[in-house]
Amino acid sequence: MFKEIIELETSRIKKEISTIASYIYLSDILQNKNLDKSYKSFFLAEVAWWIYQEGLARAANQFFNINNEKIQALLSNLDTEYIFSSRLPVAIFYELAEKAVKLKINYLLKPRATIQNFIFNNEKSKQYKEIQRLLLYFSDYPYLIKALKEELESKNEKSISIYSFQETLAKIDSEYIASLDSDSFCDLVKHFFEFFQTNGTGLEGKEIPIDIIDIFLYDKELTTLLNSFKEHCNEKNINTISLQSLKEFLSESLN
Repeated sequence: MFKEIIELETSRIKKEISTIASYIYLSDILQNKNLDKSYKSFFLAEVAWWIYQEGLARAANQFFNINNEKIQALLSNLDTEYIFSSRLPVAIFYELAEKAVKLKINYLLKPRATIQNFIFNNEKSKQYKEIQRLLLYFSDYPYLIKALKEELESKNEKSISIYSFQETLAKIDSEYIASLDSDSFCDLVKHFFEFFQTNGTGLEGKEIPIDIIDIFLYDKELTTLLNSFKEHCNEKNINTISLQSLKEFLSESLN
């Protein structure tokens, strides 16, 4: 199922930003009204990361001392202009479009695991300044990203271990989830029924595979709720569920 969604979404992005030119400009991506915000955030963050890497290369060049006020001001202006003039070769754009879709799917279903894996990428620790830049790739679940940024900004240390980050992420997310009632919880997963729909029409009538909810609850470490949901689906003998049916289940389980 996910392979088909990836192919369809990637194809849709390509059609939205189709061109006969050799390059696709970031400005055209950001100005496209039909492109989802999450994809715009991804491309903007990717360009910002390239500029950050360019800055690291400048700082590492031993032949130039760039640590003076005048040069720093010039470089800051240059980095801003880089954003406005940034462009992607079409082949690179296609590659990034697929990566953006894959990241979105993983993040929607497994926000905790996806953020952690994306940021640390098998490293044991990460600098705060790099984490803040990498968080720019994510726009869904804004409550989680906002709280993470605030937590990181409040710390005086330069880096954090993957274990401390995992604990911080779980604490923020668990506290938020615990505050939700059935309606709020359904609002949180409502986009599943647009993105992973298998049948039905209208938001209330659309259905998604129950595996989608299983994965989401597992990532949230909501073991009791996950087991109850599985038992509920087995009793009803269903492998898909509508938003309304999910809301009814959660009303009994959460309220």
